[in-house]
Amino acid sequence: MTTAAEMARFERVARGAASDILAYNPDKIRTALIEDNFFEVMESELNESIKGFRARTNEEVSASNMFARAITDIIIATQGNVNTPIF
Repeated sequence: MTTAAEMARFERVARGAASDILAYNPDKIRTALIEDNFFEVMESELNESIKGFRARTNEEVSASNMFARAITDIIIATQGNVNTPIF
């Protein structure tokens, strides 16, 4: 069983990975959100990032929605200023 301290560390890893995606791809993300095809356009970056996340976590955390929540919180929710169909 994963301890609370480990969960907090894994959450920081997920949020850091999401932050990196946003930092290195702001224009690509913005365009993808406007065109409502974020997951298709960002598939390569997301897959690479989740692969790294899974390598750094355990099976319990890898199977959770922690990475998806980080993508939502760090990338998607922070783009409220973008004129996109999802907002």
